[in-house]
Order: sequence, then structure tokens, then C-alpha cells
Amino acid sequence: MIAVRSIIDADRFHCFCLVKKKKRFLGYQYDKTDLTLKDILEMEEGEELFDKLDSGLQVPEAECQLMDNVDSKGSETLTLLKKPIEMEFSRSWKRSTTLLKTWISPRYLDSLENRKLKRELPLSFRSIQNMKEDLYLVTETLETTKEETGESGKRCILKILMDFLNLQCEYKHQMAVTIPPKKVLGYRIKQLVFPNTETMSICFSGETKSFPEAKDGGSPWLGKSLSLEDFRNMEEKVQDMMRALQGLTEDERKEVLSCLTECLSRDEQLQDLQQRVSDVLRSGELQIEGPAFLFISSLFNAAGIFVEVRAEAIWDVLDAMTG
Repeated sequence: MIAVRSIIDADRFHCFCLVKKKKRFLGYQYDKTDLTLKDILEMEEGEELFDKLDSGLQVPEAECQLMDNVDSKGSETLTLLKKPIEMEFSRSWKRSTTLLKTWISPRYLDSLENRKLKRELPLSFRSIQNMKEDLYLVTETLETTKEETGESGKRCILKILMDFLNLQCEYKHQMAVTIPPKKVLGYRIKQLVFPNTETMSICFSGETKSFPEAKDGGSPWLGKSLSLEDFRNMEEKVQDMMRALQGLTEDERKEVLSCLTECLSRDEQLQDLQQRVSDVLRSGELQIEGPAFLFISSLFNAAGIFVEVRAEAIWDVLDAMTG
């Protein structure tokens, strides 16, 4: 299973949640998206998934218990100027964790072939699609059933006995970590594939692209991005963006437009800017790093509160520019 990196994110990795694969300096990792199947799939007649996730589609297994008790001791003697220096050390760790294994039934996974997508997809999904990031479904989890506390301790004693020095030092360190109940510690995933703008399938083995290229080398999603049925024209989007930025000062509005103009001639900068706006839309947090800090800060008001309408209006313009 894939280990959850932070207990803060543990609630975002339950069964039916969607995660995306991101390339990092030391390889790949999976990030939360705040999306579930409910957000992107049309509900079929008689389907109970979206009303009650545990209605036979999410299957719990018997609980399992993990015991991890460590109690080690050791000593070391060094000789300095023909005099002994003694060290004693000990380490202990006690943990008992009860976990519940839960997974989506194979019957339901099989039904995800050629499933119909919603006509109006969430903005965060369109952002992932536009950046061609791979998307995955959490299909199996291990989660805590009750509050668990693990305790660890370290102890080191140093003795120095010399003619001119008689010294004894002792170092102790105690630590306890408490994990709340119903927190996912590990999960398994299956890749989702979107061959066109209307359907979704699931990949049961191997790796592929979630948003594959068309046979002619283009993207089957490009037509959707530029469709008059789904989007207004570019002029209307810019007008919407300017209305959303009315709360900014004149200098701040100039900074936003200047940044957009500069990125127009550089595809990499434009895509990077869109990714930053997408990240803020998902997290609602101000990113203080990067050259586009002043641009990103325009998505927040003077009190530091995220203004979603600004972010969505700017993202729509960026989406049209990259499309």
C-alpha cells in the first residue's frame, strides 16, 4: 500500500476519493484533489453509490492488530589518553494499532467501464485535465478504528573519568504520538482513463495516460475546452475577470494584467502560472514562494481571505489562453 505522508491529509484518501500523480525531484507522489467519483460521474438509474457509500459497494474486512514493542540497551567504551570513556544507551518504543481494511468491491470496479461523465465538470477537474495530470481512484484503505498512541524514549549516559576530570552526563528524550480514529494510513489505487469528453474507464493493470492523445496527435479534450456550448468567448471571460478584480487597487490590477501579458509569449510560464492558480483553488492557501507571488496574492482580499470568484475568473482566462 501507499503510505499517507501526513495525518493532516488522511481524510482525503478514503475509498472513492480521487488523487493525482505529481512528479517531484525525487520521483513521484500522490496528492489529494478534494474530488470523489460523485463529483464527475452521472448517477445511473438505481445506483446507490452517491447516497450511501457502504451499501455493498464498499466492503469492510475483519480488523487486524499490529504490535510493535522495542526495548534495546547497549554500551560502549572508548580510550582517550589511556583513560576509559564509558557510554550507556537505551531505546524503547511501544505501539499497538488496530486497523480496518476497506475496499471497493470488484463488482463495482467492473461497472466503471465507459461510465458517463457529468455535463458540467468541476473546475478543479478541468484544471487537472488541462495540465494532463494522471488521475487515480482510491480503491482500498487501511484506517485506524480508535484513537491510538505510540510512545518512544531514548536515554544516553556518558561517563568520563580522568585524573583532571570526573564527569557524568545523562540525556533523556520521551515522545508520544496520538493518531485519531478513522484516519487512513495506507491506500491502494487504480488509474482512471478519460478517452473523450463524455466517458471514463478504469485501468486494471499497467500504466497509461489519464488523458490520452487522439490518433491525429491532438487532444480529444481540446474541442470541449473551446466549445461555445460550454464556454463563453475570450472577450467575455476577460470582462468577467476585470469585474472580479474590482476589489483590487489600480496598481494591483496592472500587476495582474502585466503578468498575464508577459506569460502570453512563453508557454512554460503560462502553464506554470495556471498550475499555481489551480493549486490555490484546491488549497485556498496563499503560496509565498515563486516569481508570481504578487499575482497569486491578488486572489486574496486585504484580510488574507481567499476570494474564489477571482480565482475562477482568472483560471477561465488562463484555460482559454492555454487551450
